[in-house]
Amino acid sequence: MLLSSLQENQRYTTFMILLMSLKKDPRQAEGEVHYMQVNPIVGNTYVPKSNQTSRSSVNGFMSTMAKAAGESSSYKVYLKKDDMLYSGGNGTGLSFYLKYAEDSTADNPKVVARGVDENGKEFEQTINVKDVNPQNATVVEMHALEAVSGAPKRNGLTSLPMGSENVGLNQRQDFMAAFKKNIADMNLLGEYVIAQEYGKLLHFYEKFEDAGFSKTNQDNITGVSSTAFSSNNVLKDIITLGNDIKTVNASEFKEVQSANYKLVPESDVGALRIYVDGESAGLFFPENMTIQEDPTTGLKVLVGEIPGVKDSWYDAIPVTDELEKALTEAIGVDEIPHKKLEGFYIGTHEGTGIRYLMRPGDEGRGGKVLLCNAVDEARYKALAEEYAKKYPNLVTSQEAGLFYASLEIRGMAHRGENGIVMTHPGNISYNDNDDAKKNWSAKIDERTWELMLGWFENHRLNTEEMTMFKYWDDLINKIGGSYERIWSDEEERQGYLYQ
Repeated sequence: MLLSSLQENQRYTTFMILLMSLKKDPRQAEGEVHYMQVNPIVGNTYVPKSNQTSRSSVNGFMSTMAKAAGESSSYKVYLKKDDMLYSGGNGTGLSFYLKYAEDSTADNPKVVARGVDENGKEFEQTINVKDVNPQNATVVEMHALEAVSGAPKRNGLTSLPMGSENVGLNQRQDFMAAFKKNIADMNLLGEYVIAQEYGKLLHFYEKFEDAGFSKTNQDNITGVSSTAFSSNNVLKDIITLGNDIKTVNASEFKEVQSANYKLVPESDVGALRIYVDGESAGLFFPENMTIQEDPTTGLKVLVGEIPGVKDSWYDAIPVTDELEKALTEAIGVDEIPHKKLEGFYIGTHEGTGIRYLMRPGDEGRGGKVLLCNAVDEARYKALAEEYAKKYPNLVTSQEAGLFYASLEIRGMAHRGENGIVMTHPGNISYNDNDDAKKNWSAKIDERTWELMLGWFENHRLNTEEMTMFKYWDDLINKIGGSYERIWSDEEERQGYLYQ
C-alpha cells in the first residue's frame, strides 16, 4: 500500500534517466522531436529491502523500457504549440498532443488526439469530452477532460492521480479509485498537504460529473471557444441551521483572520482552508460545516470529508469558541449547527493523553491527531524529540520526529529498546537504530490484522521483546493469524534470520 507511491517515484526517476540517455535525432517534422536510443539502461535499481515484493515491479518497468529502447529507433516528442491544448507522453513510449476538433462547440466540446502509441504506431482519435467517464477512461481521454474543464493542476503539471502515468493508449482505468489510493498512501506517509491536494482534485472531478459543461470562456486560440468548469453549479451547497435552511454560495466565502486562526476560501473547489498558527489544518466543504460533539469527552470537532465520496480522506480540527466565531464570519451565517459525533470516535494516547479522531475500520491506516491546547502541543513536540534522541539514525529531522509521534499516537508506531516497530494492515516491520541487519518485515492479511487489533485492546506490547520477529511469530500463531516473511537481500545471501 505504502510502497506503491514510492515505486511510482522510482519509475519516474528511471524514465527521466533513460530519456536523458537519448540524443536528438536530426530527422524531425515541425512540432515534433525524435530521440535516438544511445545505450539502454540495464543493471540494478535500488529497491527498499523492507519489502522485497517491490523488486519485481520496478525490474518489470526497467525491462519494458529496455525492450522499448531496443525495438524502437526513436522516441517522438511533440513540442507544444499555441493551438494545442496539451502535449506530452509517458514512460511506455506513448506520446501525443491535443487540439480542438473543427466541429467542437461550447455545448459539445470535441478534442482530436494525434500521436504515437506505446509501440510507435501513429494514431488519431476524436474524443467527445462530455462522454469521458473518469471511472473508466484512458489517459488520453483524461488529459482531454483535464484540458477542457480547466482542472487545477498539482504544481502546475497535471491534475491526474499518481499511478496513472505509465499506461498504454487504450488501457482504461478508474481514475477516481486511483485518487482515493493516492490519498490513503499520502496520509499513511504523513504527507497530509499532498493528500489534501489529491482530495481537492477528486472533489473537482466528482463535482464536474454532476455539473457538466455550462460556462463558455474564450481561449487565446483564434476562433475557438472552450467550455470551462461551471463554478456556479459546483459551489452552491446547503447548510441546515436547525429548522431553517440557508443556501450558501461557497464562492462568496470570506477570508477571516483571528488571533490563532486564518480561514481562506479556495473557490476552485468551493471549500474553506483553515490555518492554525500559520499551519494548514485542513480543507472543509460547506457540507462539513457542522460542529460534532463527542458525548464521552465533551470534545467539539469539525470534520472535513469529500461530500458524496464514501470512505474518503478526512481532516479534523478541535473547535474552540474563537474558531466557531471565525467560521460564522467566513461563511456568512449567524450560527454553526451542532450535532453528536457520528461515524467516528475519539481515542486517547496512553502516554501523552493526546486525543485523536478515528473512523472505525481506519485503525492502522488513518485517523487525525487532535491538539486541543498548548499542553497538547508541548507533549506532542516532546514525543517527537524523544524519537529523535532515542533513534538518531532513524529520525534525522524535526519533521521526521513529528511524523513518528503522529504514528504512535494513532497506534501505528511502537518504540522498542533500540528501534521502531511499525504495525498497519498488510505489514508489520522493524527498523533498528544501530544495525540494519536486524531489520525485518512481514506481510499480513486483513483477517490477521483484525485479530491483532483485538489482541491490542487487552494487552500491551513487550517493548523489549517486540523488536525480535520471534515475538510476532508466537503472537500471530497464538491468535490464529498468518503471515509471509519478506526477506532482505542480506538474509537471503547469509541463509539465516536475524531474530
